[in-house]
Amino acid sequence: MSNFDPSVVKAGENHTTIEKTENQVSLAYGMAIHELDIILELVNFIQEPPGDDHEALKAYRDQTAKDVRRLLARVNISSGILKARDAQFHYHAKRLRTTDRIDRLRLWNREKKQELEAARLRDGERGFEAASKRLEEQKRVVIKCYKLENLWDKAMQREKSAGTQVDDLSSDCETSMEE
Repeated sequence: MSNFDPSVVKAGENHTTIEKTENQVSLAYGMAIHELDIILELVNFIQEPPGDDHEALKAYRDQTAKDVRRLLARVNISSGILKARDAQFHYHAKRLRTTDRIDRLRLWNREKKQELEAARLRDGERGFEAASKRLEEQKRVVIKCYKLENLWDKAMQREKSAGTQVDDLSSDCETSMEE
């Protein structure tokens, strides 16, 4: 029954197969390629400069500056999405390597927060709200089903105390949310 309890170590969980690793890497590359395709599409919107007409050249300059700002914004969004997904992967991997149930819950919670951050960047505020509601419901169900109320409270207390000190869990999981 503890298949979905993020605080319990499952047999063989800290080992992975080549196939699972390949799938993770393939997913990461797929996301990066998708983001680059979006950026390339935006680059293709930039047009050739007009002839010698002074007003047309000024309008072209203004449009190009606008296109470059839009492109820069998209690059920043894409970078944020990829950083959040990378952090999510690292928190997941770190959670699989630790046996402390409280730290496992903290890492699971951070993993889900990174998932929310990626949803916010990818889908905007509406997507973020929908993903946030799903996550809150998932947390509520997991905590209730596996009777993790006390453990969850301890994990959140440890999370708060880590916020005032050096964070013990995010050594290799820095993201846009933590910067």
